[in-house]
Amino acid sequence: MEAMRQSWSDERLDDLNVKVDDLGRRVDNGFNRIDAKIEKQAERAAAESAAVRLEMREGFQRVDERFERMDERLERMDERFERVDERFERLHQLMLRSSVVVIAALIALVATQL
Repeated sequence: MEAMRQSWSDERLDDLNVKVDDLGRRVDNGFNRIDAKIEKQAERAAAESAAVRLEMREGFQRVDERFERMDERLERMDERFERVDERFERLHQLMLRSSVVVIAALIALVATQL
């Protein structure tokens, strides 16, 4: 063991320190490159996310506009159905009155025949 300690001279320890420092710089540089890549990807993801949100907002706006047009069309259809309902109601009333007149006429006819 003593022989190993003596074989590590100051010069060899300085060389080891230089190598360790160099390794530390390379590791730091590697992490810096990875951090830069991650940051660039995060920026790209944020930009793409913003673009998707904008596209979705525009799409939903178009859908909303279509629904508004459909609502207007349905309101017009409701108005037409109300008019048709009124016509059927008048027709129903007319048929009822006509039936009363026919029944009264039949009763009168039968009464005159007796």
